[in-house]
Order: sequence, then C-alpha cells, then structure tokens
Amino acid sequence: MVLEHSNYRSFLKSTLVEKQDKNPAYSMRSFAILLGLTQSALSQVFSGKKNLSLESANRISNKLGLHENEIEYFRTLVQIETTRDIDLKRSLLTRAQALNPKRDLQDLSVELFSVISDWYHLAIKNMLDLDHFEFTPTNIARRLGISKIEVELAIERLIRLEMIEVDSAHKGKYRKVKDHTIVRSAVPNEALRKFHRQMLQKAIESLETQTPREKMIGSETFAISEEVLPKATEIAEEFFKKMAALSCKSKKRTQVYHLSVQFFNLTKGKS
Repeated sequence: MVLEHSNYRSFLKSTLVEKQDKNPAYSMRSFAILLGLTQSALSQVFSGKKNLSLESANRISNKLGLHENEIEYFRTLVQIETTRDIDLKRSLLTRAQALNPKRDLQDLSVELFSVISDWYHLAIKNMLDLDHFEFTPTNIARRLGISKIEVELAIERLIRLEMIEVDSAHKGKYRKVKDHTIVRSAVPNEALRKFHRQMLQKAIESLETQTPREKMIGSETFAISEEVLPKATEIAEEFFKKMAALSCKSKKRTQVYHLSVQFFNLTKGKS
C-alpha cells in the first residue's frame, strides 16, 4: 500500500482510514499506540507540524509489517520531507523512483481511482460553491459525517488531480479548477461500481432521514425495446446537462445534492 503514495503522511492517514473502515471504533489514539507515538505527536505529524525521525520510520515500518522494499521506500519518503538540502532532496526523489519504478510520480491513476470510488470527493469539491460556508476540514467533516482525516486526504487528492487548487490570493482558501465532472465507462469498472453502491446506500438512508421537501425520489417501470437504449442514454445525458445548468443559475447555494439515474433490466431471466 505504501507504494501507492508519494508522501508518507498520506500513507499513514490512508492506513488509519482503512483500519477505521474495518472497525469504526478504531481511534487515532489506538493507531498512535500501534505506531509507538503519542496521539499528540501523531496529530502533529498528520498536520505537517512535525516530521518523523528515521528511527521512528524504522519502528513504524516494522509495526505495519512492511516488506524490505517498502521499508526502504517509506524511509526515503521520510527523508525527503526532513532534508533541506536541495541536492540531497533531488537524489532522494530519484531513489524513491528507483525503489518504486512502477509508479510514475506524475501518474494519477491511484488518486483518480480513489476520487471515483469514494463518494465524498466530488461532494467536497462542490462544497466550494456553498454560500457562507467556511471550507475547512473540520466543517466539511461535520457536514458530510466523515472523519477529518478522510477530508484531508480527499483535499490532497483533489489538488493533485487539479480539480481544486489553493487560492493564492486568499490565504487558506481553495477554488475549483474543473467544474462538473462526468465519469462513464462502457465496460464493467469496479471503481464506478463502488461509487454507485455508496450513492445508492445514501439514497436509501434519505428515505428515512429526509422529508419530501428535501429530496425527490420517483420511479417508473415500462416495457421498451433494447434498440432504443442509445436514445434513452442520450435523453438521460441531456437531463444531467440541464440539471448542471440549473445548479449554475442558482443564486444561493446552501447544500450539495447528488443526482442519480438507474435504468436497468427487470426481466433478465429466461423467457
């Protein structure tokens, strides 16, 4: 897993999130104890206020069960963060690339997979459009019901994907680079399947938690020829475009909504 990262902090954050996905009761304190750090020290590492030492890197590598090549890669990432020598940093970057030749440090495939497969990335991007909302990890986490660590990782990925960027004119602010994101695949794609499963679950939850004034859920069942499916897709895509345009025209945006369309075969069995 560490070979999927070009920053050791994002690797540690991702490891914590993975453990919390498996066990929601797993805390940062538990993770800190596992790594041999205090919770305060781990929090400072996550925030960038403190760097790991090589001694800590060695201990953490063993605690997480990294293999020999992964340990060396993790140590190198830690050194890249701590050195101030430009020539040494350049040398360490070259070493990191040599240790992980399959990962081009400019390759966005892993981050793109995460953006597609975890529902909250696109929600976070669009929260930049909310009026009178302070775009901070704490506020975002509270509105979306996810952890602050997940928000920080998502923001890092969105910046790397050039979907959002730091607003140089306003300290601590961000802005969208790309507006509406459309993702489609003509073949089965596990990332898209995961994303849609998550959004369908959110829709199910809304049946119990949101009033009819807060949501619109409807359906229609009818017989149709498979020959007109391309036309059906064209109509659906036009609908998405019109809804996106409606969003742009909204003068006051206070919430982020998700729009899904499901059009599938109910009579797939034998005739």
